[in-house]
Amino acid sequence: MRRDETSFQASEVSFPSGYDLLPKDRIWHMHLKGVQCVSPGKQCTHAFADEGSIDLLGQLRALRRDHYTGTMSLECEYSAPGMSHLQTTERSMQGLLRVAEKAAA
Repeated sequence: MRRDETSFQASEVSFPSGYDLLPKDRIWHMHLKGVQCVSPGKQCTHAFADEGSIDLLGQLRALRRDHYTGTMSLECEYSAPGMSHLQTTERSMQGLLRVAEKAAA
């Protein structure tokens, strides 16, 4: 089962409602990205990983609570004005690490 920005396009909220439907022992890999929507499924665009409609802090806290030990991939599909793809990827990683620090506290 895949939960990502397509969940937003289907007016589904990937976290917490989508996450709550999944058997936690079957989650072994995750893709993380930023998605900003006007409302679920409406006018969605890519964003930095720590900015957008996805509750990344809540998701990371839930993964910690559920003893997640799998892998994660950062997908940076955002094209920021005046920034190269490398720069937007680095900025997304920095944001993800800041949120991960908060989740671990």
